Amino acid sequence: MNNIVIGVDPAMTNNNESDETGIIVAGMDGFGKAYVLDDLSISATPNAWAKRVVDAYHRYSARLIVVERNAGGDLLENLLRSIDASVKIKTVYAHKSKIARAEPIVILYQKKMIFHARQFQKLETQMATYEPKSPSPDRLDAMVWAMTELFNVSTPTKIQPFVWNL
Repeated sequence: MNNIVIGVDPAMTNNNESDETGIIVAGMDGFGKAYVLDDLSISATPNAWAKRVVDAYHRYSARLIVVERNAGGDLLENLLRSIDASVKIKTVYAHKSKIARAEPIVILYQKKMIFHARQFQKLETQMATYEPKSPSPDRLDAMVWAMTELFNVSTPTKIQPFVWNL
């Protein structure tokens, strides 16, 4: 697999009430099928999760790190580059709802275009149980960013009910 990306939904704080930083490694094969390869999500300081992201980037020979910039802006890219200036980073901004961002990825799951390399219990629980207004699904967000990059999909304007079909 030569098209691997790291999706990151960063937590900006590290205390008992903080979300985890979602870190998902995903790749696409030569047949257009994508795979969740690893879930490296962590509850940690920004420096610790950034180091984990950069380590994964090298370990998996990733092409790109896709990081949501809503809470941290340019600081996130600067933090990752302070660990390794050579990493390739794409920052994305969540301007639509989580449901709207996830819908194209749900459709790809339903079409059997996305698979999991193994069981990822916490990610799969977030996929099965997330509802609007519930706590932020860090792993789910990171996976959606990674798959959105791999499939180069855009967000639809009409929302329809969906089921993941793992």
